[in-house]
Amino acid sequence: MAAIRVLLADDDEAIRSAMRLLIDHQDDFELVGAACDADEAIELAMRLRPDVAVLDVRMPGGGGPRAAAEIRRLSPTTATLAFSAYQDRTSVLAMLDAGAVGYLVKGAPNVEITATIRNAAEHAEAPPEKPATTGRLRVLIADDDERVRQALSDMLASHAEFEVVGMASDAMQAVRLAALHRPDVALVDRRMPGGGPAAVREITVIAPETKVVVLSARVGREVVEEMLEAGATGCLVKGTSNAQIVEAIRHAAEKLVVELTGADARRRAERIQRIRSVMESGGPEMVFQPIFDLRSGAAVGVEALARFPDGRRSPSVWFSEAAELGLTVELELSAVRAALAWAAKLPDGAWLALNVSPDTVCSPELATVLRRARDRRIVLEMTEHSAVPDYDALILALERLRDSGVRVAVDDAGAGFASLRHLLMVEPEFIKLDVSLTRGIAADAGRRALARALTTFGGDIGGTVIAEGVESSQDLAALAELHVPCAQGFHLARPAPAGRASVAL
Repeated sequence: MAAIRVLLADDDEAIRSAMRLLIDHQDDFELVGAACDADEAIELAMRLRPDVAVLDVRMPGGGGPRAAAEIRRLSPTTATLAFSAYQDRTSVLAMLDAGAVGYLVKGAPNVEITATIRNAAEHAEAPPEKPATTGRLRVLIADDDERVRQALSDMLASHAEFEVVGMASDAMQAVRLAALHRPDVALVDRRMPGGGPAAVREITVIAPETKVVVLSARVGREVVEEMLEAGATGCLVKGTSNAQIVEAIRHAAEKLVVELTGADARRRAERIQRIRSVMESGGPEMVFQPIFDLRSGAAVGVEALARFPDGRRSPSVWFSEAAELGLTVELELSAVRAALAWAAKLPDGAWLALNVSPDTVCSPELATVLRRARDRRIVLEMTEHSAVPDYDALILALERLRDSGVRVAVDDAGAGFASLRHLLMVEPEFIKLDVSLTRGIAADAGRRALARALTTFGGDIGGTVIAEGVESSQDLAALAELHVPCAQGFHLARPAPAGRASVAL
């Protein structure tokens, strides 16, 4: 019998050493990897695909719940176990909700630990073997409409060359089934819950051998570009004849793009020109949203927000496209210049918050652009969603900017992947609570507990907490009760052109 392949994740070296020793003494166990935080555990699980992952509930990087959820998504054949020194019902339930099949208490007898790991291994899903015949194309169907799924399944079942290996109703399920079955072709609904483009991107990373064909109610140029940029090999209009669907699947499996490819070089040039035209015309239009002190009611800051001429594409789409094309720094600096041009018309004494990525912070051009601010108090907002490839370079760049009076805010706290480690490394003067945390906080004890913890943490490191996305009086009252110092959101004031930004509640 093959050994049970175990991954261990715990931030305590002593615990890792003790568990390593225990596992090494079991003839039927093999320790394939050891991690000290959630990010490393997720990466190792995706690469090594262990049978069982033993995950410390409170390790850095989001803890066991985040690691369990991501491992279940990226390595669905791996069973996860919660590992905790605390007999904490809340933590255990969070792990179980994230997909853990059981839990271990640190300090439990060795025989109990090994028995639990063996039991978890029995719950691990065995990936199905590919059929012995080489002529059958294995197809995954992902659509939120059950009638569409069933019609496609019935049609493909009538062809001996196809085998339907799974059906999904949302993006997360589609990604999980793609990781589990590694189909030859995945048919993915563009508008299913969780987003077709998001599912395509995840599938092409997790199962790169799978070719994705997108199902859409319409196929125009923008739809095609959106899906091809996400990694799809083609698009099909829903209602297309069965013969065309069959041909599209065959072509996708042969790594051909279905009919609608166009010239990649020309499309890339057009996308670059679309962004450059905005920069050459003075940059995006800027609006400003006030940030209020909840005790005094005064506007203590304003956040500059970019708006683009094509109202159908959100600012996040523009910046995401710029990142794909290597234009992040250029576009962000263009927005910074546009915001600074209006600085004189902003509320007196309020700081000006500018959204920038770590790459832009590290660019020498930013310091040059900020010299235009003169005595304007500048705060640089960096989203917690952005990866930081080199913290040493980022911290050095921030030190130089701080020497000139610039302060730093970490945006989207409580929602991104870097978590408390990111906050500790950056040492921000401001911590902005993500809208997913603040929206509905009045009716959610869990959100209030996390906001309270981050507010206390912010105070301990000398940072001011700002709640983003406040959209109701109930949420505002809850935040005030939690002693969150500052807030912004539509309930308080909407973004407006410079000179019309509110100065008080």
